[in-house]
Amino acid sequence: MSRLTLLPAAPHTARTSGVHPGLVQRDSGNKSAKAMGLQQAPHTKRQSIDAIIGLGSPIRP
Repeated sequence: MSRLTLLPAAPHTARTSGVHPGLVQRDSGNKSAKAMGLQQAPHTKRQSIDAIIGLGSPIRP
């Protein structure tokens, strides 16, 4: 559902993370889904939030 991307911010000092929530049933998510031939985005806002929180563990170098 979601993808976690780790990007090194600076060598050996810090890491940042970004999460793409996927197609969420909001204005932009539904618009993108319709452009792909879907009636609406497949994921509710709650499903997306739960999936992102479920990634859960702290990021370690």
